[in-house]
Amino acid sequence: MDLNNGEGKIIDYKNQKVGAYKDNNGQTFAVQPNCTYEGCMVGWESNEKIYICPCCGSRYSFDGKVIKGPATKELPKIKTTTL
Repeated sequence: MDLNNGEGKIIDYKNQKVGAYKDNNGQTFAVQPNCTYEGCMVGWESNEKIYICPCCGSRYSFDGKVIKGPATKELPKIKTTTL
């Protein structure tokens, strides 16, 4: 799966859903895309470059850190080598 610099999305990677983002320097960040509060699959918001939970409204940065709760735990990171 090729991501352009500055692009993020939910992808299928090794038979699982992964939140992936590639920054403008080409570094890729991957997270498990399930909200740590509700468990719902987050969606990618390309204008703000964040993940948003459709169930509780929690917002996460491209690298999984909590921006706005009610979630208090960040999205778990996934080690990748081929995104």
